[in-house]
Amino acid sequence: MNDFQEAILIVAASTINADMYYASRFLAPDPFIFLQKGARKWIAVSDLELDRARAQADVTEVLPLSRFSERLREQGSPEPGPVDLLAEILKELGINSLVVPASFGLELAESLRAGGYRVDFKKDPFWDERLRKSPEEISFLAQALRATEEVLALALETLRQCTIRDGLLYQGSQPLTAECQEKTTEKVAWPAITVPYEAILLVEFNPGRAAREREIGFTVPPDL
Repeated sequence: MNDFQEAILIVAASTINADMYYASRFLAPDPFIFLQKGARKWIAVSDLELDRARAQADVTEVLPLSRFSERLREQGSPEPGPVDLLAEILKELGINSLVVPASFGLELAESLRAGGYRVDFKKDPFWDERLRKSPEEISFLAQALRATEEVLALALETLRQCTIRDGLLYQGSQPLTAECQEKTTEKVAWPAITVPYEAILLVEFNPGRAAREREIGFTVPPDL
């Protein structure tokens, strides 16, 4: 192909990389590939994530990594590595010049350069548009704050009802454990020990869903 253009490249797990989640709107615990050239966006994922990615990702096309690994094996590469797969994808999309985040892996960047690709780094913030929140995002943040305040109030009330025995918290006759408890039809809410990073991302972009799916570490009353 002769029509090569500069493209954005991110390789990361979106559960720990906000730039990747912002770009793809797809949450995955394992690293995957995101590419953008002009208005077109692609992600390349394993077959395990393929159906979910096609249903959830906000991209032009979801590419199966297996397609490229099979092609490389047919060309005589028995065990294609990450750089081989990425290079094959770039070849198909007509890309040889890349812009990557400052957090991009040095080894991968140097391997791409050794293969003839131009790789430029962009300092944070990688997505300039993230500096200014849209009215919708501001609304999401406000909802998240309100939901968090209400849940924390319920958590504190639960703790007030507890007693300390032998160094443990008891709610009635039972120890208060890390599992959220249910008394009759009333939901009891209290904070988890840790909040997963993917939950923080979800709260930023969709707090209503985060609260209702209990991904912020609380049991949430259904009317929240």
